[in-house]
Amino acid sequence: MPNFVRALTRLGVQAACVGPMGDKALCPEFQDISCQAYSVGDPGECLALEFPDGKLMLSCPGESAELSWPLLVQRIGASTLRTLFGGAELAAFLNWAEIRNATALWEDVFQACILPANPDQSKYLLIDITDCSAHPADELLQLAQTLRRFSTYRALVMSFNEKEASLFSGVLGISGPDQPEFCRGLERALGAAMVVIHGKRQCWFSQKRGPQGSVPAFWMERPLVSTGCGDTFNGGLAFGLLHGLSLPQACLFANATAACYISSGLAPTVEDITAFLRLSQ
Repeated sequence: MPNFVRALTRLGVQAACVGPMGDKALCPEFQDISCQAYSVGDPGECLALEFPDGKLMLSCPGESAELSWPLLVQRIGASTLRTLFGGAELAAFLNWAEIRNATALWEDVFQACILPANPDQSKYLLIDITDCSAHPADELLQLAQTLRRFSTYRALVMSFNEKEASLFSGVLGISGPDQPEFCRGLERALGAAMVVIHGKRQCWFSQKRGPQGSVPAFWMERPLVSTGCGDTFNGGLAFGLLHGLSLPQACLFANATAACYISSGLAPTVEDITAFLRLSQ
């Protein structure tokens, strides 16, 4: 969430974030977040060991795994949460795999903050479940049922990396010869408005009653940093959708946003991304 919000705010999007960023005050690691920040406890810790061919994440979620609707109401207030979600052109639910009982939490937020309003497909709900490999099939199936309910009230945008898409597709019984078919299968199974699978060299997408295909990623032989790349990609994707780009254009913009991040270690500005795309032509 902090990486996602950093990307959005650097791109000029007015944002608010809710999550465990410090009990009494924001932890030093989050002091640079320039948006409305509502903290609900202390964060977990993760040591990311990055190598040329991948990374190893040593994670201890701590209190962040225990998020619940009663805790959110206690720390922030139901009326504030309803205002935040009700006024948002795009809301994002992130990091399902690291939050215990995350499906129940998302259901509670949906019931309290989204369901009371009329269905509005002009507003987006972006979902990134993160690495779900440690979760049993029945939990993923329950999540899929919940996401289908969400899709009737908001334009559901699912963002996966290749591993997450493969795991989720397998549980749902979706098969296909290539990633575009996985995208289409996931889109139909979840009732999603859009499904995006971001890989190292390609980004595949499928849109309900819209295009299906891929755009190239920008391969970096020696990235400065890779942790947070997917979160920054999501920020670029959200920015593109909020500014009226087509899904292929939004995916290309998101790829460029991620490439700028892994080459510098910083969330880029629109000017940074524009300059990068010109040089990449």
